[in-house]
Amino acid sequence: MREIKFRYRVQSPISKKIEMFHWTLKHMELFTTFHWTVLSRDQYTELKDKNKVEIYENDIVSKHGVKYYVKWITNGYKLCTLKCKNNEYICELSFQLDNIIVIGNIYKTHELLEEK
Repeated sequence: MREIKFRYRVQSPISKKIEMFHWTLKHMELFTTFHWTVLSRDQYTELKDKNKVEIYENDIVSKHGVKYYVKWITNGYKLCTLKCKNNEYICELSFQLDNIIVIGNIYKTHELLEEK
């Protein structure tokens, strides 16, 4: 049975400190007793980049110098461009992992999404 893993972004109700953790559902069930507020939950894609870094939903990746973010659309993860066309994401339906590098995520390195 495969282990389902998530990246959680949580906030302490007391200190308001924001933390990011990688947990399985079992870990999360144990951690909820601490009453942190879940700010986001990104599922592990079960894929790794060319440097063996795990790829999660909402990661920002680079492929041949072009930035994409990882998004769940309909029935799978896609690499989506940072631009929209008619309010729809422009996404690649398939991608080769040997050309992809995780360079951040929309929470910690959101400035990577900004066009210059």
